[in-house]
Amino acid sequence: MAHLGSVRRWEIYWVDLEPSVGGEQVGKRRLLERTGVLEDESIQIDLENRLLEHLGIDFEAEEP
Repeated sequence: MAHLGSVRRWEIYWVDLEPSVGGEQVGKRRLLERTGVLEDESIQIDLENRLLEHLGIDFEAEEP
Protein backbone atom coordinates (compact mmCIF):
# COMPACT_ATOMS: atom_id res chain seq x y z
CA MET A 1 0.00 0.00 0.00
CA ALA A 2 1.37 3.40 -0.94
CA HIS A 3 2.14 6.05 1.69
CA LEU A 4 -0.35 8.88 1.17
CA GLY A 5 0.55 11.29 3.99
CA SER A 6 3.05 14.11 4.19
CA VAL A 7 6.80 13.49 4.26
CA ARG A 8 9.19 15.24 6.65
CA ARG A 9 12.85 15.96 6.13
CA TRP A 10 15.16 13.00 6.83
CA GLU A 11 12.40 10.41 7.01
CA ILE A 12 13.35 7.13 5.31
CA TYR A 13 10.85 5.15 3.21
CA TRP A 14 10.70 1.95 1.24
CA VAL A 15 10.16 2.97 -2.40
CA ASP A 16 8.62 1.12 -5.33
CA LEU A 17 11.34 1.31 -8.01
CA GLU A 18 9.34 -0.72 -10.52
CA PRO A 19 6.38 1.59 -11.17
CA SER A 20 5.28 -0.23 -14.31
CA VAL A 21 4.06 -3.15 -12.19
CA GLY A 22 0.33 -2.50 -11.99
CA GLY A 23 -1.29 -0.57 -14.84
CA GLU A 24 -2.54 2.30 -12.67
CA GLN A 25 1.02 3.09 -11.51
CA VAL A 26 2.80 3.31 -14.90
CA GLY A 27 5.45 6.02 -14.85
CA LYS A 28 5.05 6.88 -11.16
CA ARG A 29 7.30 6.22 -8.16
CA ARG A 30 5.61 5.35 -4.88
CA LEU A 31 6.60 5.64 -1.26
CA LEU A 32 5.48 2.42 0.36
CA GLU A 33 6.08 2.73 4.07
CA ARG A 34 8.12 4.79 6.51
CA THR A 35 11.03 2.83 7.95
CA GLY A 36 12.68 5.43 10.17
CA VAL A 37 14.36 8.81 10.48
CA LEU A 38 17.97 9.72 9.72
CA GLU A 39 19.06 11.47 12.93
CA ASP A 40 22.88 11.50 12.55
CA GLU A 41 23.72 15.13 11.73
CA SER A 42 27.11 14.30 10.21
CA ILE A 43 25.45 11.91 7.71
CA GLN A 44 22.77 14.51 6.94
CA ILE A 45 25.46 17.11 6.13
CA ASP A 46 27.41 14.61 4.02
CA LEU A 47 24.29 13.68 2.02
CA GLU A 48 23.39 17.34 1.45
CA ASN A 49 26.93 18.15 0.31
CA ARG A 50 27.05 15.21 -2.10
CA LEU A 51 23.68 16.10 -3.58
CA LEU A 52 24.71 19.73 -4.11
CA GLU A 53 27.97 18.59 -5.69
CA HIS A 54 26.12 16.16 -7.98
CA LEU A 55 23.79 18.97 -9.10
CA GLY A 56 26.73 21.36 -9.64
CA ILE A 57 25.50 23.83 -7.03
CA ASP A 58 28.13 25.88 -5.18
CA PHE A 59 26.97 26.27 -1.59
CA GLU A 60 28.56 28.63 0.90
CA ALA A 61 27.50 27.95 4.48
CA GLU A 62 26.48 30.87 6.64
CA GLU A 63 28.94 31.85 9.30
CA PRO A 64 27.61 32.03 12.87
